[in-house]
Amino acid sequence: MDLYKFPFDTQRCTLTVLSFLYKINQMRLFISSDSSDVTTGSLTVFQKQGEWDLISVHVSKDNLTLGHRDVWDQLVYTITITRRPQLYVINFLIPILVFLVLDLVSFFMNESRGEKLSFKVTILLAISVLLLILHDILPSTHQKTPVIGMFCTGVFLFVGCSIVETITVSFLIRMASKCDGDAKALSWRTLRRRDGREGSKPADSTGVEHHLERKEDDSSVLHLILAELQVLRTHMSSDHPKHHGKSCLYLKTAAKWINAVYFILYLCAATVFLALIGKEWFN
Repeated sequence: MDLYKFPFDTQRCTLTVLSFLYKINQMRLFISSDSSDVTTGSLTVFQKQGEWDLISVHVSKDNLTLGHRDVWDQLVYTITITRRPQLYVINFLIPILVFLVLDLVSFFMNESRGEKLSFKVTILLAISVLLLILHDILPSTHQKTPVIGMFCTGVFLFVGCSIVETITVSFLIRMASKCDGDAKALSWRTLRRRDGREGSKPADSTGVEHHLERKEDDSSVLHLILAELQVLRTHMSSDHPKHHGKSCLYLKTAAKWINAVYFILYLCAATVFLALIGKEWFN
């Protein structure tokens, strides 16, 4: 069987009728009906309960020659049947195509919480299960790789590369978040040095609680918090931690650009790939 275009394949089966007991000079075989009549008669009795449909039956006459003197008369019936692809399209091809579309849509998910990566890994595992089912359906003796195998492998590679891109972007976002934390810590240290309080903690909730314990006047506490925030804002906008802010901005911009460019390349490559696969299937 030629399974290159499975499940949109067409198979041809050859049946040869001859007699080895009687040579051509003892018995002659003739075609009683032409191919169109045989096809019409076969369609009336052909049972269409399976996954095949009868297309045509071609009848031809030929001679079988062994050596120089032994010749037999023979009739050759070539039966052409085509597979019904609806079952495989619904249960196999459409889920693979849906997984590819879901992988494309996942580019609009948030990457900071890791949901995008887990979603893509789930899609990859689902495609792996379908590849195992395909391995059980198709025989392993076929020399040429079927189109459906190239289709599933291509989608698998697309999702795998998408996972690598997601890991890279998530790493850049994580580095940017760490850089933001370092910039804030540096600003706190700068604030403490300016106020001459190197050994004390920053003005956090614990410091406010100490102020509340020392002062009962709420207005003085609010003025103190306001002063601390103004000094912190001044140092956050100063030139001292500027290189940290630039590094964070570069990392975030790089992550956004990588995600956008890869999405465009992914969409174009997937479109070209599906067009080539469809051309191989229906050409």
